[in-house]
Amino acid sequence: MSVQRYGPPPPDLKPYLFASIGGMTGTGKTWTAMLLMDGLCGGKRWGLADTEGGRGAAYHKDRLGDKGFDFDYSSLDAPYTQEKYERAIDDAKAQGLAGLIIDSGSHAWDGDGGVLDQASAGVSGDNVPFHKWKAPKIKLWRLFEKAKQADMHVIICLRAKPKKKMVKVQTRDGSKDEVVDTGTLPIMDSSIWHEFDFLAVLDPEAPGVPKWTAKALSIQYHDVFKAGVQITREHGRKLAAIHHGQAAASTTTDAPAGQTSSGAQSAGEKLLQRAEEVAAEGYSRWQSWQQQLKPAQIDFLKPHLERLNKMAIDADTASLAEDEGVEDQAPPIDDDPGAQADADTQGELV
Repeated sequence: MSVQRYGPPPPDLKPYLFASIGGMTGTGKTWTAMLLMDGLCGGKRWGLADTEGGRGAAYHKDRLGDKGFDFDYSSLDAPYTQEKYERAIDDAKAQGLAGLIIDSGSHAWDGDGGVLDQASAGVSGDNVPFHKWKAPKIKLWRLFEKAKQADMHVIICLRAKPKKKMVKVQTRDGSKDEVVDTGTLPIMDSSIWHEFDFLAVLDPEAPGVPKWTAKALSIQYHDVFKAGVQITREHGRKLAAIHHGQAAASTTTDAPAGQTSSGAQSAGEKLLQRAEEVAAEGYSRWQSWQQQLKPAQIDFLKPHLERLNKMAIDADTASLAEDEGVEDQAPPIDDDPGAQADADTQGELV
C-alpha cells in the first residue's frame, strides 16, 4: 500500500491562469479580456473562440490597425454544446496557442443547445425535474475542468444581468424588509463560479472596472487589482509574473489620520483588506464583524463604508440561483483567514 507523502507546497501558483470576465452589454468584457490576455501572453500567439456572431473579430489589428490585437480567430455556431467548446480548446492546444479567450461561455448555459435546453428537452412548463439536470450539468462541469487544466491561459467571458433581492435592513426601530440591487451577476451555473482563479464582473457605470460581486478576489491577486481601476495590459503582465513565481508590484494606501509610520500604514491596509474579505461573506456577517471593531478602526473605515456595505449586499447571493430555476447554492468565498485574521486586526489601529 502506497503512503501519501506530505511536504512543503510548491513555490509557485500553477503556470496558467483560468479566469472569467463577466459583464452586461457595453461594459467592455471582450476588450478587457483581450487586454488581459495580451499582457499575459507577452507577445506569444493567443486565440479567440467567438460565439457572438463575429463581434470579436472587429478587434483584430487587421480591422483596427495599431489599436487592435493580433490573435487567431475561430467562430463557434449554434448549437452551443459542451462538446463543441471542448473541441475549440483542443484545437487551440494543438495549434500551440499560449492562451484562449472563449466569448461567451454563457451560451453553453442558456444558449441554443446549452444546458437549459438540454435539461428542459421534452418537459412542458418551467418546472424541470431534478434528474433532468444531472447529465447536462455533469458535461458542463467537465468542460470547465478541461479548460481549467489546459496547458495555456484561458479567459472565459460571461454575459451578466442585474439582480435584486429582499434583505433585512437595520433601522432605529428594529429592522425592515427592503428590495436592494445586488449588482450584476454572470449568466452561468453558480456552482461554476468558484472554479475560476478570479471572476471579475465589470461595473456597468465604469466599463472595464472590475467588481467582485460573484466571487471574492483571492488574496494572491490583491496587489494586482485595486478598487476603481480599469483593467489594462499591465494587469495581465502582473498576473503572468505571479503565475511564474514573481511577486506583483505592490502599491500602498494612505495611513490612518494622525499616523504616518510605515507600520501604521501597513496596519491600515491590513484592516481594509480584512474588511473587504468579511464584506464579501454577506451582509449579516459584515454587520456582526463591525461590532467587534474599536473606535479608531471604525474611524479609519468610514471613508470606505459605502463601498463595503454595497459589497456585502452584492455578496449576499444565496437565493439568487432560484431565479435561474436550478438548485445551486451561493459559491464559497475564497481565502477566508477565519477567526485568526479577525484577531490579528484587533491589535492594530487602536
